[in-house]
Amino acid sequence: MSGVVAGFTVIFVIIAVGYILGRGGTLGAEGESVLGRLVFFVATPALLFESLASSDLSVIFSPTLAVAAVTALTVGALYMVVARVWLRRSLPELTIGALSSSSVNSANLGIPIAVSVLGDASFVAPLLLFQIIAYSPIALTILDVTTLRRGASRLDTITAPFNNPFVVAGAAGLLIALLGWT
Repeated sequence: MSGVVAGFTVIFVIIAVGYILGRGGTLGAEGESVLGRLVFFVATPALLFESLASSDLSVIFSPTLAVAAVTALTVGALYMVVARVWLRRSLPELTIGALSSSSVNSANLGIPIAVSVLGDASFVAPLLLFQIIAYSPIALTILDVTTLRRGASRLDTITAPFNNPFVVAGAAGLLIALLGWT
C-alpha cells in the first residue's frame, strides 16, 4: 500500500510544483505552452518508448493484452450504441466518447504507480501496447476521415495516426523489445 501512496505522492508533488511555478509566473508567459509541448512531444513519448523497449515480451503479449483489448473494445462499443441510440451523437463525438469511456491512464498514472508499487513498468506494457499502437490509431483515423481532413488522400489518412509522437514512440519501443536490443 505504501508504494501506491508513494506513486500518487510523486504525481501530486509534480502537479503542485507546476501549479506554483505557473501561478508565480516563474516560467514566463509562454511557460505553460512550452512545457505542454515538451511533455507531449518529448517526455511522454520517451517514457512510453523506454517502458515498452525494456519490457519482457512474455509480459507484453500476455493474457493482460487480450483482457485490455476485449474490455476496451466492449466498453467503447457499448458507449457508441447507447450514445448513438439515445443521444443521437455524430461519429466524431461517438469516437471521442468511446475513447473516454474505455481507455485507462496507463502512461501518466500507470507507469509511475507500477514503478513505485512493483518496481517495474512492464506490467502496464500490455495496456500501453493496445491503447497506443492499436486503439489510438484506429480512433485517430476515424476522426481524421470524419472531420477536418475530408479532402485528404487515402495515403495521408492511413499514415496520419502514425505521425502522433505517442504512436511512433510506442511502435519503436515495441520494435526494440521484439529485436531484443537494449
